[in-house]
Parts: sequence; C-alpha cells; structure tokens
Amino acid sequence: MTVLENTAASTTKRRVRWAGWLGFLTAVAFPVLVLIAGTQFSGYSHVGQKISELGGIEATSPWIQNTNFWMLGLGAIAIAWGLSQEHGRATFGAALVAAFGVLATWMNAIFPCDAGCAGQTPSGLAHNVTGASGFVAVTVAMFLLPRIWDGSDGWENVARFTRVIRPVTVAGFVWFIGTQALDAQAFSGIAQRVFAGSVVTWLAYLGWRLAHP
Repeated sequence: MTVLENTAASTTKRRVRWAGWLGFLTAVAFPVLVLIAGTQFSGYSHVGQKISELGGIEATSPWIQNTNFWMLGLGAIAIAWGLSQEHGRATFGAALVAAFGVLATWMNAIFPCDAGCAGQTPSGLAHNVTGASGFVAVTVAMFLLPRIWDGSDGWENVARFTRVIRPVTVAGFVWFIGTQALDAQAFSGIAQRVFAGSVVTWLAYLGWRLAHP
C-alpha cells in the first residue's frame, strides 16, 4: 500500500472507532434518560405505559425523551456506518440498523404519540407505524448480520451474542403486539421494554466492538 492508502485506511479505522463510541454511549444513555424522563411525568408507570408516552402530547417534559430518541438514532446510524466500513458485505444489514435509527427513533420524535399512543391522530398513527417498521428492520438485521460475522476474525462472539439476544427481541415484540391486540395493556410497558431493551443492549455491544477493533 502507498503512504496515501495507509493514511486513508488509518483515518477510516479511527472514524469507525469514534462511530462505535458514539453508538455505545447513546445506547447506554437511552435507559438512563428514560428513567429521568419518567420522574418528570406525574403518575407515569414504567410497567403499564409506553416509552414513547414520555415524549408524547401528555408528557410534561417531552423534550427529554425526544432528545433521547434523536441521540439513539444518531448512534444507530453511526453503528450502521461503522459496520459497512468494517464488513463490506454487511451493507444491507447495516442499512436495516440505520433504518431503525431513522424510523424507530427520529420519526418517533418528529411524530409524537397521542394519548396512550393509541394512534388515533395522524401524528400518533405515523408514530406507531414508523416505530413498528423500525423495530422490524432491526430484528431482520439481527438475523442477517451473524451470517456475515461467522468466520470473521474477532466477530464470532458478536454473532453468538446476537443469536442469544434476538429471541428475547422477538418474544418481547410479540408479547407487546399481543397486549395491544387483546387490549390487555396492564404490562405493555414491561413488554415494550423487553424488546426495546434487548435492541439497545445489542446496539451498545456493537458500538463497543467497533470501538475496540
């Protein structure tokens, strides 16, 4: 490699590490800010209410959770970019991670949910549709990316971790959808936190791995 090629490769590796740190830190900050936002919402229940309600029309300090959504979206996109640089063949899987960052976080901040996130208003409906689409995208990514990481030096553990955590994501998502379909929302907050928490944990791990090549 020429000096210029070496310099370019070194610069890219450094940027991938920074992208990893951004993804890791925003993922770690997400549950912390959810808890903080909950303290600013009188009567809020983490058991029965959805995370998005913290940034919805009924929230007293919606800017906290909406900022949290923007941060996580930025982190997810940074991770997606890092994966595309680290694994050229991971472009589609990485794009799905980026889609999660746009649909399930940025769009959720742009279109705040209505009362109870019932989807009865145009904004509330857009919130629910984009959020669900984003989580479907990242779940599909959990099935695609491990196939690329298998046999990739230093990424086998990431593939194994993904295969362990993705059933939690799927089960939590199905549980959450069930609480909505059956109108049994007493534990919908917990159900949502199961699948959302597993995704955020996965993103934190990916960010950490990119930051430590």
